[in-house]
Amino acid sequence: MTGLNLWESDELTDEQLRDIVTKLEQDFPEIADGLRHVLRHGGKPAALAATIPALFSEDAYDFWRNMGVHIEETGDYYSPIPQIDTLDTDLWDGPSEIFADMEIDASSQLTRFSEFESQYKEEYDQFPIVPPSEEYDGYYSRNLFFETIDAEIAYSIVRDRSPNRIIEIGGGYSTKVIEAAREQNETDSEHIVIDPFPSRRLEGISSVSILEMKVQDIPLDFFKSLREDDILFIDSTHVVKIGSDVVYEYLEVLPRLEDGVLVHLHDVFLPYEYPETWIKDWRLFFNEQYLLYGLMLGNSRYEVLWTSYFMHRDYSDRLAKAIENYGELRHAYDLNPHGLPSSFWLQVRRRSAE
Repeated sequence: MTGLNLWESDELTDEQLRDIVTKLEQDFPEIADGLRHVLRHGGKPAALAATIPALFSEDAYDFWRNMGVHIEETGDYYSPIPQIDTLDTDLWDGPSEIFADMEIDASSQLTRFSEFESQYKEEYDQFPIVPPSEEYDGYYSRNLFFETIDAEIAYSIVRDRSPNRIIEIGGGYSTKVIEAAREQNETDSEHIVIDPFPSRRLEGISSVSILEMKVQDIPLDFFKSLREDDILFIDSTHVVKIGSDVVYEYLEVLPRLEDGVLVHLHDVFLPYEYPETWIKDWRLFFNEQYLLYGLMLGNSRYEVLWTSYFMHRDYSDRLAKAIENYGELRHAYDLNPHGLPSSFWLQVRRRSAE
């Protein structure tokens, strides 16, 4: 079935349109008749939407789903999509009161950061800001996905803990950073990426094993094999919904991890809300961090090691002194919030320490 973008731009070929007609014939005969009319008279497919009321009826849900979109009523109380024009602007004034009980020890984070700076600054400051980059498997900081702060912290943690096994859910620029640190460690370790749709950015990284499958299809014993200082690096769909990877990760995988396992989560802005631009302009309706907060609330099983966005917002000057690329880029995030620092690192506490 052809995508809606072709429909809207009038780029459907007659053959593609006939294919749509055939598939719609049984369930949507009125729509199929309208499409035949388009074929006979040479009309524009995109104009058809205004002439067939059935396209917008409740019964046409499956038609639009096959075209690549979901149609639902604006302001539906049962929809996970927010009604943007009713959101209170106070949501973005500062740390959300919703997350007031979150334990974020800034002092410990700063101490940890200073240790990383003293040991690895000369190494991570070699990351180029812009392409082309012939080193680090082509990694550069201003990539819009996994940028400065997140990269340097990930690099430092891999260097510092020297994990035997890293399982990464969703690969990309982060994979390149992890590999740079593994190369420096010179240890016999394993790096596995789980991704049903592997990014082209992973091409040529021969030291990584790629499992092209959904994380939901991976047996739990696979994750239970992680040991102390091993890493579960999660950067998946960021959306809690029935059957989603996020539900599986938080409710099945995380509670079963062994003591001492390190966990990375991305696009987490706690204790702040998701960025206003992401919601209102980019229509990214992520909700993963709410589940994360619920998991951690009153739960001594997880220790917060690092919160990139919080440190970016509250300790920007300190970070800029220690990381050259961040010093160059931090004010750019005010104009273009692509690639905002948003890594969130946890460690599963040892049960004896609870």
